[in-house]
Amino acid sequence: LVIDEVGKDPLADCAEVTVLHSAVGISHRNVAISITGPAAAATINSGCPQDLSLDAFPVGAASRTILGKVEIVLLRTASDAFRVECWRSFSDYVFTFLSEAARDAAA
Repeated sequence: LVIDEVGKDPLADCAEVTVLHSAVGISHRNVAISITGPAAAATINSGCPQDLSLDAFPVGAASRTILGKVEIVLLRTASDAFRVECWRSFSDYVFTFLSEAARDAAA
């Protein structure tokens, strides 16, 4: 899975690779949700069992994991910021889950 910066073209980047590979664009399949702030890790941990401490999951880390009942790709973009990628068909569930968890974490 290649996740590139906004405005970049990961398929074009893959075209420069000189070893045998397969690259398929699936960006239409996923939705990205940004979670930021001092309670970001607590919000995600309300439905994700992964250790999100900075020692275990530093800035730049990424993993495939679960949130509630959904498989996600989780990226740590800053000490207090994460990007959650999920399939578009699960995005309403994930967004609602994270919204409710954020309210609980803020309380």
